[in-house]
Amino acid sequence: MNNQTHNQINQELVTRAFIDQLYSIIDTRLQYIEFHTQAIFKACSGELANSHTLQHSPLSSILDHIEQYSKTKKQLLFLRSLIKRENARIIYDVLQEDRFKGYTEKEIKELLHEA
Repeated sequence: MNNQTHNQINQELVTRAFIDQLYSIIDTRLQYIEFHTQAIFKACSGELANSHTLQHSPLSSILDHIEQYSKTKKQLLFLRSLIKRENARIIYDVLQEDRFKGYTEKEIKELLHEA
């Protein structure tokens, strides 16, 4: 095996490992969201039964949190579906400090298309 072929194989393994790491990062965040959403449902299930109106109760704040978790989950699943070797570095960058939350799906597609 020549040196160039060996380098190509190493690069492919590094790229595959990097992509696997991206999937792992996103999956961990999705698990975190699921855990917190379930905790919120368990914590408020008793309150929900006793509440007459959600608009004037602390439950409206809880529902806002659930809505935000759902939006974040949708964005993470969208990013996960777009992972390719060509755009892995960009996806990694927008995952840092939750920068993806500042982008719409259309903007993310445009950002990845430029790669």
